[in-house]
Amino acid sequence: DIFCHKRGVTVTAAILSSGTLEHRGVIVASMVSEANLIEELMRCPAKLADLACHCFGMNVVRGLLDVPGSVAGVRPALWKKRRRLSRDRYGCQLLYQFPEVLPSSRRESGVRAR
Repeated sequence: DIFCHKRGVTVTAAILSSGTLEHRGVIVASMVSEANLIEELMRCPAKLADLACHCFGMNVVRGLLDVPGSVAGVRPALWKKRRRLSRDRYGCQLLYQFPEVLPSSRRESGVRAR
């Protein structure tokens, strides 16, 4: 399995962040069928926030936000943890790229990417 390989996470993150829609779908389907990762992340927004606050995990979350089927679950989970994300270097970058996750007051004032 690619997910168990030493560099598999890096390859998976790269495919999710810049692969074609078809390739992203294959990775997401594999993740769901093998580990139910997306469902687990949706049940516990803190885990998704942990992932978003990591330099490589941010790429995985960004990739999930680009996959049409998972957007409905990812954005509400990020919304719940938006304060934590706004205080983290990588979380702040993610919120800057996806401003619809930000509360309106921060969106109006702008968020600096660190």
